[in-house]
Amino acid sequence: MPAKQEIDTLYLHGNVVTMDDANPRADAVATAGERIVAVGQASELRELAGPATRVVDLGGRTMIPGFVEPHTHGPIYSQEVFDSVNLRCPPLGVVDRFSTLLERLRERAEQTPAGEWIIGARFDEHSFTDDPRLPTRWDLDEVSTEHPIFVTHRSGHSAAANSHALRLAGIDENTPDPRGGSLDREAGSQEPNGVLRGKGAVFQVWGLIPELDDDAALARLSISQNDYLLSGITSTHDAYILPGWARLYQKALARDQLPVRTTMFLDAGVAFNANGQASFVSGFGNDHLRIGAVKLFADGSVPGFTGWLTEPYLTPVNGDAQHVGSPTTPPDALAELVLRAHSQGFQVAIHAGGDAGIDSAIDAIRKAQESDGRTDARHRIEHAHCTREDQLEAMAELGITPSFFIGHVYYWGDRYVEHILGQERADRISPLRSAIEHGVRFSVHSDSPHVPADPLRDLYSCVTRETSGGRVLGADQQIDVQQALRAVTIDAAWQSFTEQDVGSIEPGKFADLTILDEDPLTTPAEQLRNIGVAEVIIGGRTRYDRETSDKTKTFVDVS
Repeated sequence: MPAKQEIDTLYLHGNVVTMDDANPRADAVATAGERIVAVGQASELRELAGPATRVVDLGGRTMIPGFVEPHTHGPIYSQEVFDSVNLRCPPLGVVDRFSTLLERLRERAEQTPAGEWIIGARFDEHSFTDDPRLPTRWDLDEVSTEHPIFVTHRSGHSAAANSHALRLAGIDENTPDPRGGSLDREAGSQEPNGVLRGKGAVFQVWGLIPELDDDAALARLSISQNDYLLSGITSTHDAYILPGWARLYQKALARDQLPVRTTMFLDAGVAFNANGQASFVSGFGNDHLRIGAVKLFADGSVPGFTGWLTEPYLTPVNGDAQHVGSPTTPPDALAELVLRAHSQGFQVAIHAGGDAGIDSAIDAIRKAQESDGRTDARHRIEHAHCTREDQLEAMAELGITPSFFIGHVYYWGDRYVEHILGQERADRISPLRSAIEHGVRFSVHSDSPHVPADPLRDLYSCVTRETSGGRVLGADQQIDVQQALRAVTIDAAWQSFTEQDVGSIEPGKFADLTILDEDPLTTPAEQLRNIGVAEVIIGGRTRYDRETSDKTKTFVDVS
């Protein structure tokens, strides 16, 4: 037992869910500095309190390890929520008609000086009750020809631009389809119609949008940090760091504006120099800001019809009933990148949603491990929507760990059935139960700003697999709350090699703690998403206290 004078804070009379298999329940926790020093029963831990110890009566509330959010996009989240026109459909917005999309963009154009960009975020053509299609350059030209306009699809892997924006990007009838993307063309010609599909095409325009200066970017970054805290998140993983964003995080940390522990996944262009040599490897940094995986892309987005499948989509794309999407990175090139990262000590996190994309990711990791036998690399596959049983077998064999975007079940589940994959394949998205049966360790994530960062809602989706339309999608893939809670605490920490410090309430680990109004393990499944977050502690320091804070979430689901 530590000496009395070592104890800063003693939490008593709580329902402590530790996520420590050796000691799953307790009612008291003692902390000193940034760390937990004891976990147990109040009758024992009271003896540790000294004259200066702060004693906190939890009053029966539930304390859990701070949520570990394994896949978000902080700068994108913050700038999109702050600066973009919200084109989302319910429950994240009000745009359920094509005409409403144009109206909202016109409102912004009237308030914006000519020549400045108008950015719209996350439309969903399948939600439009009047005209269910993607906007073209001609539609956006009706909004304005004096402003460059760029609007992103709900998937983030498709977009549309008006003629002004296309001119700035140098896109015309002579522009070939870029690697990792395609340009939709006018029927019977090569003239681009403004629809951009895939990362390679989207970046041709997105990359032209002027960057914010650091002070403005830091002010916006606080939006994501605020929302993470109010959701009970104490650690997050920014899953795509482009040039400048690592510097932004460093400045935020230096100014004490980065309360949530952050692991950064580096774009390959940031991770390697022109000769393919790595400047860093996974784990570089400190306890609060560190480098994690190299982020790579096997394919695009299944809801955006750019994910790479082995069987055609349910709905034809541009009249092609055999459309299966395509790789963002060709398999041979992906294998080369994975080997480069693996052999130099990096973990990789490969975006792969369609089953053909997942095949490509698995094959690349297999080849890297055959070439360089580094063990316990914990290579990741991000999203992994359409994972097949044989692919789970391969993941178990190779030690691959998927992070499932479980929010697709709720937010896109009905569209998967009706437009994207059909019932049979839709029932299989995010196959959590099958992963457990194959012994595959996984996490679940929000991929915010695709949807709000909200681990309690993710628990709800894991357990119920209910869609926003009220159907249950693949009941045989439901898991219990304990298993789901692991996926946003200890297993998510394990994925990024931080399980020795976070993810469970154990002596020696950081005092990263979230206090909830109710116990997720006993709350009815349909109420999991409504559990309140009362307090969030990171490194022994209270970073959010509902009783004293006037903060509210910026980006919310109103359903």
